[in-house]
Amino acid sequence: MRPDLADLCARVSARVGATVSSSPLTIAGGVAASYLAWLAVALAQGHGAKDFAIVGQDFLDRASSSPAIEANATHAISGTGYDGQFSLFLAQDPERAHEYMHEASYRYARILYPLAARAIGEVLRVDVAAALVLLNIVAVFLGAWALAAWLERHGSSAWLALLVAFAPGTFVSVARDLSDALAYALVALAVVAFDHRAWWRTLASATLFALALFARETTGVFALVWAGALTLRSPPGERWRKLAAFAALVVAPYVAYRAFLLAWLGEAGFPAQLRPSLVPFDGVTSLAPWDHSELQQIYAFVVPGVFCLFVALWALWRRAGGPEVVALAATAVLYVVLLPEPPYQDFYASSRVALAVMLAFVLALPALRRMMGSTTWVLLPAVAWFSPWWELVPVALL
Repeated sequence: MRPDLADLCARVSARVGATVSSSPLTIAGGVAASYLAWLAVALAQGHGAKDFAIVGQDFLDRASSSPAIEANATHAISGTGYDGQFSLFLAQDPERAHEYMHEASYRYARILYPLAARAIGEVLRVDVAAALVLLNIVAVFLGAWALAAWLERHGSSAWLALLVAFAPGTFVSVARDLSDALAYALVALAVVAFDHRAWWRTLASATLFALALFARETTGVFALVWAGALTLRSPPGERWRKLAAFAALVVAPYVAYRAFLLAWLGEAGFPAQLRPSLVPFDGVTSLAPWDHSELQQIYAFVVPGVFCLFVALWALWRRAGGPEVVALAATAVLYVVLLPEPPYQDFYASSRVALAVMLAFVLALPALRRMMGSTTWVLLPAVAWFSPWWELVPVALL
């Protein structure tokens, strides 16, 4: 073989190898394999699928109308447990679950995750508790694939998708039967599907945004931002038709469902204590003087959130960003600057709230890289976001 041909073959082989090793599908597969390995270790230690929900005896004692929910008593712990138990209750008995929870309309608003797990359980003939865990791992896989595909499409390293895939909030969501992983995976898929030039992609994106809204209402800010992008980018003759179709798919089903909850449960609002604060940073300053845990949350979530807000505003001032940069600014304002007090009282809650900012940040990285010429600076917020990982050791070990 001639040297020039050998050199050509070597270059092609290296290129193919690099493409395969960094492809979105390969990265997503590695993420899913990591979570499955963790799950296998947990099961090998003797844990059952219901252990992930952290069922509290206090909520089981509230009623006695559902045999399916009452069966969780053998896995219950003393006290109130954690929010994943409401996903489990809803998946087991959506008709009577409200009797075993507080703020029922708030829990029922995130209905997609438990109902999807219930459907999976029936199709695969597995317990819904197992379906909840497996669904979240599938969600992490899809979210990682979508983010990696987005980054690759826009000329950035697909490996940066790991920032969200292995974020503290993502792991807490998987380990505690919570809807965050599914909600933000649907947002990532909606963003990848979005294209104002194609009707079918507009409708597909709107459908995915609508599903995300039924998984977690905080995803609504992404839908709103991309609805604005659709309005601004579409030709004048199609602008309002596309926006109307987008809004009809995203808003109308959610409003109708909220009306149903109001008629059935007597309330459909958002808990007052979780509404955005009208005073910037009031949620965290009201906790002063801060203890060690609160100082860590300030470093891990407030500081990188403020950093992202300034970077996003700088990019918008220089007209260097699209809807993803607008989403970064909006999530930083809503879920950092105006975040109320309750999420700061629980590290697991604040890490999940931070997921919205982290997702927007990763989506905005290609635009920010073009503006700044490098992505080395991405380590600044990333180090802060990942610094509390040691707090997750009790979660990882169940």
